[in-house]
Amino acid sequence: MKSNNNTICNYKDYDYKTEFWTKDRLYEHWVDILSLKKLFNKHCKHKDSLLDAGCGFGRCHPSYIKEFKQISLFDYADNLLNQAKENLKEHSHITYHKGDIYQLSHLK
Repeated sequence: MKSNNNTICNYKDYDYKTEFWTKDRLYEHWVDILSLKKLFNKHCKHKDSLLDAGCGFGRCHPSYIKEFKQISLFDYADNLLNQAKENLKEHSHITYHKGDIYQLSHLK
């Protein structure tokens, strides 16, 4: 699928969580989480809000769920966004947004 001459990585017909992340990728997952935590602690002083663009099923939430007051999760694939909603439903400070990141130029 194309959008504004950019290729969209669309996982709507793919079980990204099961087929990719739960198959011997625990090391990569925790490297991502620890790296994000370090980045947030070093560069985010106020931690009022966070946008996770391309959030997928919410895999990186351990790095920010308790740190930020308001979190927006954004993804193109309905199935992944729905998995994130289900996985994180007890967290009332999260909002979910479906869309094409290439179509957000009006937010500049």
